[in-house]
Amino acid sequence: MHNLDHIDRAIIQSLQRDGRMAVQDLSEQVGLSPTPCRRRIRILEEAGVITGYGALVDPKACGLSLSLYVFIKLERRTRENIRLFEEAIGRMDKVLRCQLITGAYDYLLTMHVSDMSNYEALLRHELADVPAIVEIQTSIVISEVKSKREFALPE
Repeated sequence: MHNLDHIDRAIIQSLQRDGRMAVQDLSEQVGLSPTPCRRRIRILEEAGVITGYGALVDPKACGLSLSLYVFIKLERRTRENIRLFEEAIGRMDKVLRCQLITGAYDYLLTMHVSDMSNYEALLRHELADVPAIVEIQTSIVISEVKSKREFALPE
């Protein structure tokens, strides 16, 4: 883990709010000149603290009106089943996130689809072919009450 001082934290918080912020503006916000600010950003990138930059896109504005959480239970948690499952999920473009979780299920998938028939096709023609799955439970997001991408850093 990279040790973050108060300037690193300020840089990260500012870039979480606006990843397109000019280095000049960022340096003024955090109290550095542009050159040391740029150097700190590079160090944070090289250390894997900052992992990339991208546009935040609204799925609904792109025609993906259903947000889904798909809970997956494997038949058995063997190394082979885990490997086969994770490789198959890695090839599925519609799966945005796949997380190994604790509790009643083994994995949580996050995805957006255009409609229920699109999800049904994904379920029947892609997920049904994944080895070792014994149970699939899907939850549909009715509405988003809060969505925050910026997170507070530990002290």
